Amino acid sequence: GQRSTRPRVRRGGVLEASRTRARPSSRDRRGNRPGSSPASEPELVKALRHEKDGVRAGAARALGDCGARGAAPAIAESLRSDASEQVRIAAIKALLELKPPPKGVLPSVLGALRDPGFPVIRNTAVSLLAAWGTDAAEAALPLAEFARATKDQEERERCLKAVAGMGAAAAPASATVLKILEDQPAGYMRRVVEETLLAVGEGAVPALAEGLRSPQPFVRATSADCLGKLGPIRQARRQQCLDRRVERNKFDGRDRGLQRPQGNVGIVSK
Repeated sequence: GQRSTRPRVRRGGVLEASRTRARPSSRDRRGNRPGSSPASEPELVKALRHEKDGVRAGAARALGDCGARGAAPAIAESLRSDASEQVRIAAIKALLELKPPPKGVLPSVLGALRDPGFPVIRNTAVSLLAAWGTDAAEAALPLAEFARATKDQEERERCLKAVAGMGAAAAPASATVLKILEDQPAGYMRRVVEETLLAVGEGAVPALAEGLRSPQPFVRATSADCLGKLGPIRQARRQQCLDRRVERNKFDGRDRGLQRPQGNVGIVSK
């Protein structure tokens, strides 16, 4: 038959969730996946403070697998304060299972983004923010600031792609993204920055207009290129707005039983 979804208690009190079960996408009213055991949540949360790293990591994974949104603060605390790299990575992956992001966990994820000692934790945190997308739009500016500060080109590119995935909601990060070219004017990074700003769209226009006055030639050139590519998009959107306005006015005229005047002819009732 189907394997049980309840965590197994092993000798020594080690809690370990089954990794072979299916993961349904639907959840109940409490945010838990069908088949999860809410009664086991307190045990798993308690296991997050176990003395063994493997037990704490297993508890975090189990909470994520169960979709235990009520345990999000405890998972976020493990991410913020646990000394074990294994546990903190497990906590990030558990939070990914709790999409959309629970309230109050973003500061812990941003703290992991700035972790100086564990590159794997930083990269996993960036992947989590990228997966959350617009649900984590307030992280766009910290991501851009980290992208500018890091010396690792792969980290920088990963952060910028996460910002691009947030679309128009990442507009507050536009100026910081553009300033990356002041320190990294290489052709490849210029392309990544341009793609990010184009993904932000019209919200990046004020930063791009300011970039035209930059003393850095790469910043000016990229700003001009982006504005040139965004121009037709903005014009097309303005035309769509005008078309919708015309259609709405026509509908209003018909609704009042009136015809639009043509030439010097006045309004005539139908």
